Amino acid sequence: MPPYYPTIDEDLKRAKEILAEGGIVRDGDDTYKLLESFVAEIERLRGGSTHITWDDAGRRYVNGVLDSDGKHYLTYLEAGQMKSEVAEKDAEIERLQGEVLVLREWKDAVIDATVVDWIFTKAHESDPRKAVNDLLAWQQKIALDPAVSKEAHDLHAVIERLRAERDDLRRNGVIVCEEDEPDEAQ
Repeated sequence: MPPYYPTIDEDLKRAKEILAEGGIVRDGDDTYKLLESFVAEIERLRGGSTHITWDDAGRRYVNGVLDSDGKHYLTYLEAGQMKSEVAEKDAEIERLQGEVLVLREWKDAVIDATVVDWIFTKAHESDPRKAVNDLLAWQQKIALDPAVSKEAHDLHAVIERLRAERDDLRRNGVIVCEEDEPDEAQ
């Protein structure tokens, strides 16, 4: 890539001027850091005196001395790692929000069913097992009520018919009930 100015020295001079006057970039801006690193690296390669490094806490050192402005800077590698970690965390948050949405739908469905069946209590809001158990018990009660359930009504009709047949068989002496039999111990 050709230099912006006719020579690298003129590029370096203009970069130093921009850094000195605050120019078109702000201190702490990525562009500023890049320009600052560019100047420092060229001077280092040419035997100049400026050498910038960063420690693990993001503090900037100029020629091995902690920079006096007290600002914390991140190296480009650290910034890239942080962006990657943030992206991973954002993806995890989005995944968890999806799971929460599914769980809310389940809770709403169970609570709605308890309300519709007129068995809702405040305890159902905080105790999902109680809500599900109460709902199942209620549904079972309804399923076994012959006044409500056709299947239960039909089952009770079969039971009554079988009882009547049993009673007829007893009256005709075909079945001898245990309670009708004499006790063998006597």
